[in-house]
Amino acid sequence: MNQLIKNVQLYNTFTQSFEKKNIYIRDDKFYYICDDEPLDVENVIDGQEKYMIPGLIDIHMHIESSMTIPSEFSKAVLPHGVTTVVADPHEIANVFGVRGIETIVSNETTLDIFYGIPSSVPSTNEQLETTGGKIGEEDVQQLLKNPRILCLGEVMNFKDLIGGEDTLINRIIRACHEQKWQMPIEGHCPRISGLDLARYIYQGVDADHTQQTPASIVEKIKNGMFLEIQRKSMTAENIQTLVDNQFYEYFALVTDDVMADQLQNGHLNLLVKLAYDLGMPIEKAIYCATYTPARRMHMIDRGCIAPGKIADFILLDDLYEFSIDRVYKRGQCVYDQSKTIEIQETEPQFPQDFYHSLHAKKASASDFMIASCQKEVLCHVMEVQPHSTFTKHLKMTLPVKDGYVDYASAGLSLLTVFERYGKNGHVTHALVKNTLQKKELLQRVGLMIITIS
Repeated sequence: MNQLIKNVQLYNTFTQSFEKKNIYIRDDKFYYICDDEPLDVENVIDGQEKYMIPGLIDIHMHIESSMTIPSEFSKAVLPHGVTTVVADPHEIANVFGVRGIETIVSNETTLDIFYGIPSSVPSTNEQLETTGGKIGEEDVQQLLKNPRILCLGEVMNFKDLIGGEDTLINRIIRACHEQKWQMPIEGHCPRISGLDLARYIYQGVDADHTQQTPASIVEKIKNGMFLEIQRKSMTAENIQTLVDNQFYEYFALVTDDVMADQLQNGHLNLLVKLAYDLGMPIEKAIYCATYTPARRMHMIDRGCIAPGKIADFILLDDLYEFSIDRVYKRGQCVYDQSKTIEIQETEPQFPQDFYHSLHAKKASASDFMIASCQKEVLCHVMEVQPHSTFTKHLKMTLPVKDGYVDYASAGLSLLTVFERYGKNGHVTHALVKNTLQKKELLQRVGLMIITIS
């Protein structure tokens, strides 16, 4: 269907400014941008001078971390103006290996979901953790044949990366570049600088999404890294650093993880608004949530409103509040604040055994107690840092009461990890500081329980 969106304040990506225009759409792509109405069309939409911007593109995120499946994630984020994502499915890969990746990639959605190949499955090695799946060099070569694979997911094992050319991660990177020589290699390198940073980039990893500081932003970008700025890096100081140095070509806004309950409130749109609130010009924030992420992933068919590009766009009532009136995917309205539009998604396709993958042992009270025959013990503790994902290693001497370590009296929580595959039944403990803050709650509960793959 041919249509005209007229009378809008159009965001021009290439001048990073707004101008009043009319936009013709042919089928699912932008066709002609002009000041008049020279062409006959079947459908005319009066934009009423609303702001028209490209659909938002999130190139670093994990659908499983949002506790959703692709079809539900699509329905959740499209109303927030997100029209394309690049997901790293390393959670499902840790459980089901390459079979899990191929299954999740095969699910069709209204939202365009592309994928990265998880680069570190397991995240350490089979001697340090029990894994359900693993991704090797041959698996990568198989996955690279899928056109929805755009990048190698975040490379986390720094020591393996710089440990020699024949390590697994370096063989995987070579396999990617041999088959797709321009393929982006995504990184994960917090607190790496100087020679270590140079060695990291030298091996082919040229992006980072982890928590940044003003100093790390400047150093990494000056060394040729592309930064993916997520919520925890969006401080006033970091935003000012990006603005002062005019680093707009070298970063994109990303979410990494948004939990299911938070998806009701927003997604990448909230980060665009936050960037503006912290001092970034709104035109630049839009640029770094649309065009720079598309360019990073070599998606030349989107990220801007121009002839031949996919007609993904948003109409905004208020530019600075980033209040969304309507969202269009491939020229079709998928969200309208004035009426209900049901996004039709195909039924999710997952094998039945995927729904029965948890085989952890039944927990008992003794699983949450650390026995000791001494009067006190020296313990290793992870201290959670405020407003940060970093932890600090502490050593604390803890009392032993009635034959068990009394961690609660020291204000600590117990982290208990259960092996989930039914392979060995291992149960492992760790002590954590700065989680449960109220002393009375700590004394009553005193523990956190998680099960991981």
